[in-house]
Amino acid sequence: MSLLNKNISPMLLSEIKNPFDDSNYLFELKIDGVRALIIINNNKLIIKNKLGVDITYRYPEFQKLKFNKNIIFDGEIASLVDGKPSFEKLKKRMTLKNESKINKIFKTNPTVFLVFDIIYENKDLTTLPLIERKNILNKYSDNNLFIKLEYILEKGIDLFKLAVDNNLEGIVAKKKDSFYYPNKRVKEWIKIKNWQTDEFIIFGYKEEKDKHVATLLIGEKVNNKYLLIGTISIGKKNIDYKTIKNNKIDNNSSIKKDGYINILPTLKCIVEYMERTKSGKLRQPHFRGLKNR
Repeated sequence: MSLLNKNISPMLLSEIKNPFDDSNYLFELKIDGVRALIIINNNKLIIKNKLGVDITYRYPEFQKLKFNKNIIFDGEIASLVDGKPSFEKLKKRMTLKNESKINKIFKTNPTVFLVFDIIYENKDLTTLPLIERKNILNKYSDNNLFIKLEYILEKGIDLFKLAVDNNLEGIVAKKKDSFYYPNKRVKEWIKIKNWQTDEFIIFGYKEEKDKHVATLLIGEKVNNKYLLIGTISIGKKNIDYKTIKNNKIDNNSSIKKDGYINILPTLKCIVEYMERTKSGKLRQPHFRGLKNR
């Protein structure tokens, strides 16, 4: 069966913490968007996300893309602000299902497809080395909807520094000779994220029944006033969770949320996250331990 007619989803990445240099790899900026395959089959364009779900209806602007071949491109759908991907702006597009709302917003909040791979061009290209697929992709011209993602060879540390300096999501390292494996997570492609780290006050906790995790209420003190930032998960077997539960109850807390037990705001935790939204919320927060435990 042709790759065009299979139920495919993109190849997924492994993750490590630290950037590196290696002549066997090429390096790209990691785009804060929606991972997607754009599939053109007999002049019909279909978009599938990383779960293989058809999201074509959500991004009607891409119907303007025309190619005279059967093709599958891999890339990220992104919303750009001052030339940089903005996940906050893209969120307004990601969950819309109402056709009239979609047809209205795509004109005022357009997206672009930042393409970094081609895995089909009238034939299956998945067993070609990545660098050869890049050369094939280079034949296609950029336009206001379709932009090829640039890459550099060997210098991953320098590119990661650029990502940090510009507050971008991170970088991706890819083996130059890697094949493409749809529907699989591989070690040949590696994401290295630009995680942010801060400390936050713990205002309370919630026991999640029949789950191995609990949830913490976290926030900060600004101008002598406590502010709620959000919630974060913690494993019940984490030694820090016992310390949190043993902290004194606060019956007069100004930070309240249904189902949570308030504790005195004397404990702080270290949280790793991708970014803070304009409303102050944390994206992808991870509990990293109590401060000065």
